[in-house]
Amino acid sequence: MTLENLEVLSNSDVAKWMRLLPKRVARIEGAAVICIDHVSKTSDAGDRYALGGQHKLAGVSGATYRFTTVKPLTRPRGIEPETGMVDITVTKDRPGWIRRNTLGGKIGTFVIESYPDDTLRAELMAPGEMGPDHELVTAILHYLRDYDGSSKRGIEEGVEGKAARIREALRWMAAEGRWWIRIEPKGNSHHHWLTDEGRAELEKRP
Repeated sequence: MTLENLEVLSNSDVAKWMRLLPKRVARIEGAAVICIDHVSKTSDAGDRYALGGQHKLAGVSGATYRFTTVKPLTRPRGIEPETGMVDITVTKDRPGWIRRNTLGGKIGTFVIESYPDDTLRAELMAPGEMGPDHELVTAILHYLRDYDGSSKRGIEEGVEGKAARIREALRWMAAEGRWWIRIEPKGNSHHHWLTDEGRAELEKRP
């Protein structure tokens, strides 16, 4: 935009630039176009908008995604590889085909492994393919050990972490083949109980 003498904070200039390049490429070549940008650092903008004019989001005719670093990638210190993880969440889905495949808004996790021989392995994991944060699951197990039968709201208030991640972890822990917790409806809420499998898993964790 700067090279075209356009102002990044101007919605009208953003619209001009989108017509000039991304939409022109899509129209003429029939190609899918990906634009990469930084999100705004101002607290009043939330985490949904790119830096500058909000037309960057409004002008998108497909979908927009936010990449959030869960674990930064580092070089290996010894013989073991290091793993970095980036969560990918959907912030706009105009066609409506993508959000239905999300789990708590997350469409996937980008996992990168760095090896001592300077090679990398990258993989995009679909929602539910890899378990939620190990420390969060451990915290929930400890909480249910002390407050067995807690409601979802009680767990969200008693365990540190975002509510969406806690709900995702609870579903993962109750999934078939794992059965670490049992979820039972009671009135307008759901209560969560540790199973024998869950207690056995808790004994393995510090």
